[in-house]
Parts: sequence; C-alpha cells; structure tokens
Amino acid sequence: KHPWWHNLKYSAWGILFGIVFVKAEIISWFRIQEMFRFESFHMYGVIGTAVVVGLIVAIYSIPSVVARPPRGRLVDDWSRKGVFNLGLVGMVVSCLGYLVPSVAVIAGVRLLHGTAWAAFNTGANATLADLAPPARRGEASGIFSLMPSLSAMVMPSVGLVLLGLAGAWLAFVAATLFAIAGLLVATFGPWPRMARQAPIRREGYLRSLIDRRALLPMLLEFLWMSVNVLFFTFPPVWAAAKGIPVSDLVPYYPTVGIVLVVARFTVGRRLDRLPRGVPILGGIACGAAACLVATTAETVAVLTVAGALFAIGSSATSPMHMTIVMDRADPRTRGSSMATYSLGFQLGFGLGAAIFGFVIGAFGFPAPFLVGLVAMAAMAALVVSARGELLVRRPTLELPG
Repeated sequence: KHPWWHNLKYSAWGILFGIVFVKAEIISWFRIQEMFRFESFHMYGVIGTAVVVGLIVAIYSIPSVVARPPRGRLVDDWSRKGVFNLGLVGMVVSCLGYLVPSVAVIAGVRLLHGTAWAAFNTGANATLADLAPPARRGEASGIFSLMPSLSAMVMPSVGLVLLGLAGAWLAFVAATLFAIAGLLVATFGPWPRMARQAPIRREGYLRSLIDRRALLPMLLEFLWMSVNVLFFTFPPVWAAAKGIPVSDLVPYYPTVGIVLVVARFTVGRRLDRLPRGVPILGGIACGAAACLVATTAETVAVLTVAGALFAIGSSATSPMHMTIVMDRADPRTRGSSMATYSLGFQLGFGLGAAIFGFVIGAFGFPAPFLVGLVAMAAMAALVVSARGELLVRRPTLELPG
C-alpha cells in the first residue's frame, strides 16, 4: 500500500493537463471568435450586403457538417489528441487566406476552415466527455463552453483596434499567431492516459456515423445557434441598417461577453442539481426576452441589453445540451456522439446565417428577431415532448469509481 502522498503525482499531472487543455481551448477560441466576430465587420465592408455575408458565413458550415461525422468515428477508432491537433493545423493554414480581398478566395478558405474546425471541435468535445465526472457534467460543460465567452469579451474589440492601426492584415496575422500558440500547447502539453475501449459496431459505416441518441440535443443546439447569429454575427448589419457607425459597436461584444462569463460562473454547479430540462427552459425564456427587446432596438444600448439577455440564456442552454449527450452516449463511441451533437452548432450557425441574411435582405429589421421567437417556441416544445427524461428524472449524482 502506498503512502497518501504517493498519489500527489497523479493529481499534479491531472491539474497540469487540465490547465494546458483549457489554455489550448482558450487560445483556439480566441482565434476562432476573432474570425466569427471580426470577419462579420470585415466581410460586410468588402461585400456590402447581408445576404452575401450570410452565405459566406454559411459556406464555413458545409465542410464542417460533412466532415464532422467521419471525424467523430476517427476519434473513436484512432485518437482524440490526433484529431484535435489536425484541426489546429488546418486552422493555422487557413487563417491567412482571409487577407485576400476576394469573395471567391474567402469562400475557399471558409471550406478549409470549416473542415479544420470539425476536427478540432470533435476531438475536444470527446475528451471533455471522457474527463467530466457524471455528477458534475453540467458544471464541466459550462466551464468548457465558457472559453468562447472569454474570447468574446476581448478579441472582437482587439480586432477593431488592430484594423484601425494598420488594416485587416494585422488582425488576421494576430489570429494566425493565436492558432500557432494553440497548436504548440496542444502538441507538447500533457494528455491523460485513459484505457480505450474498442467500439462495437453492428451497423455499416454510413449508419455508424450518426448516433441517434444525440439527435434531441442536436436539434436543441441547432435552434439555439440559429438565433445566436443574430446577436453575434449580424450586429454590424443591424448597425448599417439603422445608420449607426460600426465603430459604435466596439463596447457591445465585451459587454455581452462579460455578462456571459458572470452568468456561467453564477449558474455553475447549480446546473447539476436540477432535471436537465429545467435550466434549458430558463435559457429559452431569456432567449425569447432577448428577441422581444431586440425588436424595439434603435440604439446600441438597447441591442446590448438584448445581447446580454441572450448571453444569460446561453449560460444554461448549450452546457445542458452537451450534458444530455454525455448522459446518453456509449463511452466507447463518444466521438460519434459528440460529432452528431455538434452538428447542431454548425448547422444552426451556418443555416441561421444564410436564412437570417435572406430575411434581413427581404424584410429588414426587426423581422429576424420575430423569427427568433418562433425558434424559441420550437425549443420549448422539444423539451416538453421529452419531459419524462428532461423535466422529471433527476440527473445522476454518483461519482465514477
């Protein structure tokens, strides 16, 4: 029998891996979020119409959606770290392509970027599912998904500052450096050594790519992310439609990001004390309130209030969607489960950008926010339809042995 201090080395290793893993996620999300936020300013200035901006944003989702299920199976059959790092390499390569002021080139770069993001996101999500204790899955998902919130507080405004100092090239070079830093951290940092269980597959290759147990949370995430683009991708288009200088939006993203960070820390472990659907319904209520406030927005201040309400809702919805996947997934095929679930994020982001781009182009504001209310109602209906699992059954509270 070893003395108590013998296990300290395992604790130290686990803490070090956690720090490195989270830092890699922060750095990578810094780069990704700079693209998501800053590129909407950049592309709207280059392209000039909400419809085309929405389509270019949606192009990113095409390879990400197509490549995601095979990447999920590769995670299960090969390596979480390997798929994770391949995604980071692709993002490093794709980043500088945004510097070319051509719609065709940017569209091509979006294809590469989307493929890389599919690999990175699938590997990261599967690793989180492996590491999160069952009794704290909601909390773990909230902390993990907090990373984009941290980047959202800083990087869009940094991108605008760099744009003002030297033009778009400096912002995208900075994004490339963040991607390289994330790759270095992920490559040379410690990863946990976990016993791998070979997946048992009774269906053919194509049928094994989609895990049906993850379809409900995928649909919930799809609906939420489709509305998310209104508050994180299209504010520059909203400002242009209202005759407001785009520079006036500089405080919008940090304010919304701060609200999201505070909300995530406030909600925290409380997510695991309730049936999974209760926090989701609370988040839906906040999302609906955000859409209602946004329909009246004529100033950046009012839009910021709407964005903050949506951020509060996000602190409960997305973490709980991921938690439901963890509850349902077979440990041997978590890669496929997480890949299926994360299709909701990508389809919501891509189709939401395209659909709302057309809605804005055809009807202007506040039409897209009214459509957002319909999406919130559909989410509520899905949660209620699974009330036996999501609204009655308590989440598991046993810690793994």
